[in-house]
Amino acid sequence: MSDGDTKADKMERIKLGELKELEAIGELEDTGKVLLQANEALVIHELRRVLERQAERDLVIDEMRSIIDTLAVGHVMAIEEIKKLKNAHSVLLRQQIELHERQNIISNVCDAFAAKLEEETKARIQLAAEVADCD
Repeated sequence: MSDGDTKADKMERIKLGELKELEAIGELEDTGKVLLQANEALVIHELRRVLERQAERDLVIDEMRSIIDTLAVGHVMAIEEIKKLKNAHSVLLRQQIELHERQNIISNVCDAFAAKLEEETKARIQLAAEVADCD
């Protein structure tokens, strides 16, 4: 704006409180009433947007809480399942150790029988050789 502009040409800002005061005492022109209504409409619109955003946040927070609860329950269930698996693993490991011990015993018994059979076979071969020599 140039220096030649008059105060009437300039746009003045009027505070909302001043507009309400002028309306209350009845000195508000039609333009002022329109401005007051426009300002109130803007405020109401902005408040509505704030409430909508808050409602959206509340929904997201509730959804997140539900997901966290589900995960926590799943976590607890997973921990219990892991404990069950550990117990089952220890049982199987113990049984595996027992089976290895039995296998070793069976292997030793088989080795003993094989050695005994070998001795008996040698003895029979020797006996057969002696009998053949005597004929």
